[in-house]
Amino acid sequence: MDYISIIKKHKTKKNLGQNFLVDKNIIDKVIETSSITENDYIVEIGPGLGFLTKEIRSTNIEVIEIDQELIPILKQIGNIMIRNIDVLDYQIPNIPFKLIANIPYYLTSPIIRKFITESLNIPGLVVLMIQKEVAEKIIAKDNKKSVLYWLVNLYGKPEIIEYVSKDSFYPSPKVDSAILKFVPYKKPLISRPKKFLDFIKICFSGKRKKISTTLSNHFGLPKEKIISMFNSININPCLRPEKISLSDWEEIINLF
Repeated sequence: MDYISIIKKHKTKKNLGQNFLVDKNIIDKVIETSSITENDYIVEIGPGLGFLTKEIRSTNIEVIEIDQELIPILKQIGNIMIRNIDVLDYQIPNIPFKLIANIPYYLTSPIIRKFITESLNIPGLVVLMIQKEVAEKIIAKDNKKSVLYWLVNLYGKPEIIEYVSKDSFYPSPKVDSAILKFVPYKKPLISRPKKFLDFIKICFSGKRKKISTTLSNHFGLPKEKIISMFNSININPCLRPEKISLSDWEEIINLF
């Protein structure tokens, strides 16, 4: 199929982050990674012109597409449920489902929050096409953890399946992408994940500072007091947030 010729018949919208996946090998890799069975309930974000949608071998497919002009094209596929809405307004189903998405880069964190950290029904499997740099932050490839890292890793195991060249899209974005697979845990790694995430957001607001300095500034406590509190739990107050382990975070949070 000549995907590019099809796309050229339609004006792409830069403000919606429309970079359509046109590499059949990568489309097949996304399908393979998703391990789809006929009875799986599939939610696809940003189907665009339906190149990936047509390859999904399931009888239960729901697609979320904000671009009204693409809806008539998607209707031609048949046997899919189309939601012409902003994905952030989408009501997550209360049945088991898998999530597949080739998402605009600026929506990566909001979508992760909506479907993983704020949902009462987390997908059984998530396969995302996202910016390479963002995928590497999620798995902390450089061993530097971030808020985004914890946003995902508290709830499941992420894995980069394959890097994807910007030339696999039309129009080509400025950066390369990656296929990220996410398998959720039965429950988060800690009992109060929201409190954890709220707390580390404070700490990462000064990520280049020692954590004792950031907490001293935020809570209005003398730095000596913060250092003493850290010493009481045998954790180095000079650490930067990106180097702190989950077990140490739990100890630190219990001090406040």
